[in-house]
Amino acid sequence: MAYSEHSRIYLPNTEQEHNDSDKETGNSEATIIKVTNIPEGTVPDALLFFFENRRKSGGGSVEDIKYDPDTKSAVITFEEREAVKRVIGKSPLLFNGVQIGVEEFRPDVRVKDFSGEAGKASENVLEVRGVSSMTSEDTVMMYFENTRRSGGGDIKSMKAEDGVFYIIFEDDQAIEKVLNKQHKIHGKTIEVCRYIPPPLKLAHMYSNKVFVTNISKKTAQDDLDNFLAVRTNIIPVSIEYGELEGTALITFEEDIDFEKLQLACKKKTLHKSHLEIFRVPITNCAIVRNISERTSRDTLEFYFDNEYRSGVSGVLDVKMLDGFCLVYFEEPEAVDVVCRRPHRIDEQDLDVEIYYECLRQVEPFKLPSPLVISDSDPKKLHFLIKSQSKQQALETQLNAVYGKPIWPKETITSSFTVKCTLTPETKDCRKLARTWETNVKESITIFFNQLNAGQSGESEEEVIQKSSRGDISVKLPVKEGEGNQRKFISSGVEKSKPKWQACKKKAE
Repeated sequence: MAYSEHSRIYLPNTEQEHNDSDKETGNSEATIIKVTNIPEGTVPDALLFFFENRRKSGGGSVEDIKYDPDTKSAVITFEEREAVKRVIGKSPLLFNGVQIGVEEFRPDVRVKDFSGEAGKASENVLEVRGVSSMTSEDTVMMYFENTRRSGGGDIKSMKAEDGVFYIIFEDDQAIEKVLNKQHKIHGKTIEVCRYIPPPLKLAHMYSNKVFVTNISKKTAQDDLDNFLAVRTNIIPVSIEYGELEGTALITFEEDIDFEKLQLACKKKTLHKSHLEIFRVPITNCAIVRNISERTSRDTLEFYFDNEYRSGVSGVLDVKMLDGFCLVYFEEPEAVDVVCRRPHRIDEQDLDVEIYYECLRQVEPFKLPSPLVISDSDPKKLHFLIKSQSKQQALETQLNAVYGKPIWPKETITSSFTVKCTLTPETKDCRKLARTWETNVKESITIFFNQLNAGQSGESEEEVIQKSSRGDISVKLPVKEGEGNQRKFISSGVEKSKPKWQACKKKAE
């Protein structure tokens, strides 16, 4: 199997599966699992220790490991069959902070001759049913190797499971001769046919979520929402953008037809970009932020493993990271429950969200680079640089969008810089960072549009030119409750002059 990076979908990979087919068949195969999405840099011993740790993986004593770092997969053979059941029962599993794929591995349905296309008869595999439980495997093998009796020939491999035999002949033509004959072993009629592999199952996937990549920079959230709604006839209820540019997790209000949506996105572009659609694995993990420095890992584990306190129990692991932690539960349903409740530990309110590996939520927070503002009206910019009160007004406005202007030392300049004040502790800092530059530019544009000259009989240019002499007058919006008053700023000093007073002075 190959592992698709974003989708966590198990896809056929015949080359790798053929390599795995070299393993001898037999009853021991029921003790084999296949592991996918193994983190880079993993050594075989790490896998050995993990799968022999029953508390962590549910496994047990390992007989053999075949690890392929190129495909990030491994075939692991346990000494007992029960270990496989325990491991599958504990899925999804976390290994070194990464959710790995685990499935029971059956060489008879994975190798070239046994696999074939799901749902279609395999050309080279004979399925034998109805053999008496008193008949030994050696007897069955000798019967089908007897060309005169069965029409068969030399057997390349044979596997028995639950009373059913799967046989591959050395000569591919032998199966045709076997199918054309009636067969009895020890006087009991047996049934023979070509083996039909069951369809590959996509386990542990959400039915109403998809992960989308290749989203154009020009695509706004409303555009993406409308595009997907038209293609599915189902309304998306949420869009969560990933840390990687052009990625998002979409949740629909109903189950979707995944293949239909995938095909529709291949036929139709959005802002000249073909969206790539992937399935999303069901998660058993919550990400917890805003943790007090006094809170230890044990405190977090005891809290989230206490149904009275957190609303859930069954914590598998707590992984402490830089400024936050990941909490893994035995049941995926526990994640939904815990994320709907408020949580407080050590007098600190926690931020708890569902953790989706595809969103890369554990990526280090990246502070947006400082933004250089150089495309504003140079006259207004010069006026702004000369006016301390206007600088303070813009600082207040930018503070609301997490920006801080850095004023140049020279009064004659064509630009200034705005720094981002977001921190990893800021709530929704990653979402805010994605739109920070746009929000800052919009805020500055609004500010400069309101920065108009306002003295009677003077043009804006004449007023701005007075800035060099310190005689500056700027019209501001009338605040609610000020009536007929109009504020003026002259040389940085605010003054209020009612209209009647100004008219009286002019008459005198």
